[in-house]
Amino acid sequence: LGRDYLQSRLFKKAGRLIKVVDRGNMTIQQTEKAIKGKSADMQNGADCILSIVMGDREEDSKDIPIDNVGTKVKRTTYTVPFVGKIRDLDGNVLLPLDGKAQWTCTQDNVVKSQIADPARKLMEAVCDKIAEEVVAYFTTKLSFKVTVPKGMDEDDVEIYVDGREVDSDGTRVLAYEHIVKASLDGCKTVRKIIEIENGESSKKVVLKLKAKSSSSGDSDKDSDDE
Repeated sequence: LGRDYLQSRLFKKAGRLIKVVDRGNMTIQQTEKAIKGKSADMQNGADCILSIVMGDREEDSKDIPIDNVGTKVKRTTYTVPFVGKIRDLDGNVLLPLDGKAQWTCTQDNVVKSQIADPARKLMEAVCDKIAEEVVAYFTTKLSFKVTVPKGMDEDDVEIYVDGREVDSDGTRVLAYEHIVKASLDGCKTVRKIIEIENGESSKKVVLKLKAKSSSSGDSDKDSDDE
């Protein structure tokens, strides 16, 4: 259940860049074997291991008047602490996790409406917090500053990241090395290799396209724009 919650929140924030693989049915020995990189089968599709522990739930309720005839609303805030780690398969801690998640609900004294299960809501809140930190650490918002020769339109430039065409307004990528290309009819293709570190929230790539020379010898060559 927790895996599904976390995956849905990661998908909302980062699309299909990060996938959650359930390893809850593994024994401690199997988990440590995978962490030490000794099992190719267990490593398949998994680059790191997430472990999370949720603490005891706390509850704080208050009666809040909402009119002049004595109607009150009972507002309850549930809080749960959580700690965890994201480790690579060598056991190195990549991202420590330590925080609190909350969920608040209301119930009036006239209509005893059924309150949703706080345990499920708190699980969702914890997964949302974790997803925020995971996406911030492992992904980067890539943006582009494009310049073209006079008389040409920047909107006609096609931009590719690792061979996939992306929107010129930007795209989210995982934090590692990427190849960015920009092409426009009448211009030399610009190619850049960019390095992104974990925790780098955003990165702007400058793409300066130049008109092709009249010589046919270099008309199809990529240029590494600095």
